[in-house]
Parts: sequence; structure tokens; C-alpha cells
Amino acid sequence: KFHPIVSLTDAISKLDNGLYDVLIAEFPRTSEFNDNYLFTTPVYLDQQVLVQRVDSITHNRRIKSQLDLAGDSIWVVANSPLINRVNNLSHEIGDTIYIITDSTYAAEQLTIMTAIGDVKQAVVNAKVAQKLAKEYPFLDISTNISFTQFQSWIVNKNDSLLCDSLNSWIQTIKQTEYYKSLECKYFK
Repeated sequence: KFHPIVSLTDAISKLDNGLYDVLIAEFPRTSEFNDNYLFTTPVYLDQQVLVQRVDSITHNRRIKSQLDLAGDSIWVVANSPLINRVNNLSHEIGDTIYIITDSTYAAEQLTIMTAIGDVKQAVVNAKVAQKLAKEYPFLDISTNISFTQFQSWIVNKNDSLLCDSLNSWIQTIKQTEYYKSLECKYFK
């Protein structure tokens, strides 16, 4: 069975409690999550970007580099690995970046809320931002927050057999034209 999710917090809880076998979401491999879950072979590459509105008249963006986030706040999906990335960035720039987490909305909704002005700025995966930037002309996604990262699915730490089976399937399907067509459809 497939269960669409909006709340990453809820999905992780259901994975932890055995209600879900695998969580298929934008999930960069991080040391924090590596301790608690098994990661599949990477499915694709992505990176995190800052989404913000540009001025509707001048088309200027407020945040021009990561350094401009010093002392500022950003929205991130609750329990997302992106929180760890923003905390690391905060240490790298030597100043606090305040994180507002949202357990109700997914990255798509935070991006749309930023585009319509309900949220000042958010950090989401670039693939999500790129799709939505086409629909919202005043949305800026040009400030990278991370390097390119492997995106994987996660499996309960105790289910290595399922993880091995998924890895075998992923490696096989990535060699096919079908995978290439899916990649073009969803990522290009």
C-alpha cells in the first residue's frame, strides 16, 4: 500500500512504529539519520536551496548569499534532515540562523507559502523549488544552502532484508530507459 504523506514528523513516527516499511521522500543521507535508519542506494542527486520572494518591481532578492542569513530566520519542515544542514551552516557563517519548523506542511506547501508571502523564506530541496518556481514568477531559488547530496529512501533500522531488496531493485531499474524517462519527467 502507498500512503501519501504531508507531515514528515508523522511519516517518521509511522516508520518507527512499523506502520510503514519504507519512507520515500526527499531524504539526504546525514549522520544523524544514519544512526536511526537504513538508507537505500541513492535514487537521485539534489541539494537544498533558500526559497524567497523577489521584489515585484525591482526583482531584487533580499538574501544574496548564505552570509546574509546571519541573525535571520527560515522555515523548514519539522524533523527534516534540512534542519541539521541549516544548523551546520549557522556554525559555518559564525552566527545564528533561527529555524522555524512546521509539522503540518511539506516542502511544496512551504515553497508556495513563501511565493505568496505567508512565509518570509524557507529551505527546501532544489528539485521541489525548481518545479514550483516555474509557476510563481516572484520566487527566487538561486541561493544554495548545501552542496549536491545523495537522496535516498529510508527503511527501519531492523529491516536490512528489505533495504537489500530495495537496493537491488534500485540498481537494476536505474540502468533502464524507464528510469531515465521517470527522471526526465520528475526532475528536468
